[in-house]
Amino acid sequence: MDFIPLTEGVEIKVGDAILVKRGDDEIVFGKVAVHTQDNEIVYNKKKNQYFNLAMYLSGHSTHKEVYIIK
Repeated sequence: MDFIPLTEGVEIKVGDAILVKRGDDEIVFGKVAVHTQDNEIVYNKKKNQYFNLAMYLSGHSTHKEVYIIK
């Protein structure tokens, strides 16, 4: 199992399994459910958990680390 850091140039798509570190110590596992035109990556529809890809890549997101699991 490989953990690929989500960085500029790494493609993320619907169905990808991801590991997300939010805040200081909260770690969440999810599967990309939706990738919108506005760069929102929804990984838990039921709990409305998502992040904005552009904000994450620029360091302005509450999501500190995102890894794609292959």
